[in-house]
Amino acid sequence: MFGDLKVLDTPTAENSFTGMGVVAAMKGLRPVVEGMNMGFLLLAYNQISNNCGMLHYTSGGQFKIPLVIRGPGGVGRQLGAEHSQRLESYFRSIPGLQMVACSTPYNAKGLMKAAIRSENPRGAI
Repeated sequence: MFGDLKVLDTPTAENSFTGMGVVAAMKGLRPVVEGMNMGFLLLAYNQISNNCGMLHYTSGGQFKIPLVIRGPGGVGRQLGAEHSQRLESYFRSIPGLQMVACSTPYNAKGLMKAAIRSENPRGAI
């Protein structure tokens, strides 16, 4: 999609902009939500688990949620202890989510393109 809605300013609150992404996906858009790091995505855990992951099932298949969530995780440079957790297991256990992890920048690009193009792209990269 091009035009005014290609990039949106969002509230500086992970639960709010993730919720906006879920609603946009329900309306037929294919949003990509960027969490600054995996630790911050815990603030949106309810939206990711109950809305993004399970809404397709709890609605009896009425909604598809073609939402891609990117949340860099793991030990990083200059991020400190509060931003270096390995939280993949929290998200991996949610029904309806697909999670991928990349090993190189080239791999990250390919996984991101595949997730955006997928008919069922829910997940975190």
